[in-house]
Amino acid sequence: MSKKSKKSDADYEVGYGKPPKATQFKKGQSGNKKGRPKKSRNFTTLLTEELDEVMTIREGNIKKRITARQLMAKTVVRAAINGDVRQQQFVAKHDDGADEPEPFRVTEEDEAEFAAMLAEYSKEAKDENQSD
Repeated sequence: MSKKSKKSDADYEVGYGKPPKATQFKKGQSGNKKGRPKKSRNFTTLLTEELDEVMTIREGNIKKRITARQLMAKTVVRAAINGDVRQQQFVAKHDDGADEPEPFRVTEEDEAEFAAMLAEYSKEAKDENQSD
């Protein structure tokens, strides 16, 4: 069993990465007493929090609880309905439903094509049953 030789304080060499013994942290003592600081919130985070805040509004005799984001949308739409051209342009630009295709409507041509396909299918089915 070999004993490790300990250097005395006098033999300790101070240099890069080797601070003086007097300034080193004591055992069991942290160098960051306050701990890691909490993340500061940026403008986007603050704005999102404000827009998600729930508010109480009155529409006629009815009280509703909606977010600030919903209230802003209501305000913009009402202004557009009342004739504010800039708000109308804004709503038209951001309205996803404006680009929806028209629903499919069955025409007489479609019905005729379907009837022909049905007749052909039933004829093929009848031919298969007779060949068995």
